[in-house]
Amino acid sequence: MIVELRNPRLDAALEAALRGGPPAPLFAEMERGSGLPGPRANADLAAAVAARVAAAGRRGDALLRALLDGPEFAVVVAVHALGGRWRAGVDGEGASQALQDLCEHQSAHVRSAIVDLVRTRLRSGAPLAELDGWLDGFLQAHTVLAALTDRETLAAMGGGQGSQVIARLDVAFALADAAPRSADRSQGLRTLRRDLPQQIAAVGRRWPDETMAWVEARSVAKHPETRAVIEAALERMRAQLAPSERARLSGALAASAKPPRDPSRIVKGMRRRGKR
Repeated sequence: MIVELRNPRLDAALEAALRGGPPAPLFAEMERGSGLPGPRANADLAAAVAARVAAAGRRGDALLRALLDGPEFAVVVAVHALGGRWRAGVDGEGASQALQDLCEHQSAHVRSAIVDLVRTRLRSGAPLAELDGWLDGFLQAHTVLAALTDRETLAAMGGGQGSQVIARLDVAFALADAAPRSADRSQGLRTLRRDLPQQIAAVGRRWPDETMAWVEARSVAKHPETRAVIEAALERMRAQLAPSERARLSGALAASAKPPRDPSRIVKGMRRRGKR
């Protein structure tokens, strides 16, 4: 189905670009209604233009490449177009990979559009296994969890899917836990660790027993940043845990903590190791 755009100039510019014309007139028309710069991009406009690009199939390849190389809103449109291709199976694998790469885009609007896209796909009943390839990068894994742990998305899932959701959560958690110290300051790792506690808590509200068992099993983690994630998750789940359960889980985390240095070997005033 061809989506008709309300703006005749935009419609004409889009059709000309799809026929191989220069994309600049299209970009100029899109920019006027983009809502950028601003807190929100015009998602309706982006989706309408993208639907036409996706419906063009391989005829839209050149324009899609131009959108990906274009200004911020053009890339948002490209995200929606790639999503349309992914759903339709038009180079679905390539579209999925392109979206994964865009998870690292500097624009928050682009990254947010991908989260919305994945969230819509999950709510439509797409299998979770379809996103397993996304779980090998920090921002890619964050995107999956941000979409997956949305309240409406979790509510749309069957009660028996808890183990599948927790399995994906575990992969993302392990990715952050195994990260080298050299990655600690990267945007991707910091973003993944920052949101993991609230995402764990969201899964815990949907599948409390399975999530609590998973949290307890992960309380033996040694990495300080990983332990901080578990501690913050327990704090976020405070309201849904009985005091005795909260004390037990907190105790398990404390019991697995690395013992402090022998105080008899600490010399007052010394703060560095090795020679000056």
